[in-house]
Amino acid sequence: MKVTLANLTDFGCFNDIPEYYHNYIFEEWRTHGADKMVFTVAMMEKAVLDPEFAARFIKKAADHGLQFTDAHVPWYPVWALNTPPEYKEEMLKNNSRALELCGECGAKTLTIHVGDNICRNTSFDPQKAHDWLDATLEKLIPVAEKNKVVLCIENIIAPTDQPDELLRCFAKFSSPYFGCCYDSGHANVMESFPGKDPQRLCSWIKDTLWQGNPKYYDGDTITALLPHIVTCHLHDNDGYEDQHLPPGRGTVKWDHVLSSLEQAPRLLTIQNEANALRDGGTSIAAMHEAFRKVGFQ
Repeated sequence: MKVTLANLTDFGCFNDIPEYYHNYIFEEWRTHGADKMVFTVAMMEKAVLDPEFAARFIKKAADHGLQFTDAHVPWYPVWALNTPPEYKEEMLKNNSRALELCGECGAKTLTIHVGDNICRNTSFDPQKAHDWLDATLEKLIPVAEKNKVVLCIENIIAPTDQPDELLRCFAKFSSPYFGCCYDSGHANVMESFPGKDPQRLCSWIKDTLWQGNPKYYDGDTITALLPHIVTCHLHDNDGYEDQHLPPGRGTVKWDHVLSSLEQAPRLLTIQNEANALRDGGTSIAAMHEAFRKVGFQ
């Protein structure tokens, strides 16, 4: 798949914005050349809980000439794949409905976090996390297959979602509707390089998720995950905090990322996950220009 602006799916900002303004936001993205959007986290949660909102939101996008090609659900216990048993029934119900919504609106992928909430507990048990995750995937992959939506798990910034854990899952579960969402920003934070001090990681990552003992991934994340990458979240940061900046404003090696993605055999979509509300605010035009400058044509 070619890395071009025409193939870019944009992450629109709807969080905490009244529904009254949604038409305006959709039209702004369309006016600036977007035709593909991500069904974002807050909107997906609202849509799962409120069928009437879901229908309105999907119709508004279509009315403005926009297609939802990808979606993302929240990551707290009633959504995370490795959630403890007390949340499992609600988690399965939520994610099953989200997969159905993706099928209804034409989204090709749904990204669901493996889950990092359990890492905050000092009695965190990796084996239990594996068992809970695997039991969930056994239930949800058939739902993804039924709705013809690829359930994607993502490399993030906690012990539970590093590349080796994702690769373990891909070795155990084989389906065209199960794959990887590669995240450039998360990889940039968690990969080692000469002189990179793990103690400089932001407190949320270092002290909360890794309980003061962070470990960098000693490898190249995108190369390791390449055979399984179906979609990707592209954004930048300084290597120590998950900042979701536009490309070029951080230290991500974009030449390597983009050339690698073009070799990914399963790649279906390319997502802009830079947050326009961060870093003092970024216009849609400036966002697309940032992608152009790092190699998008």
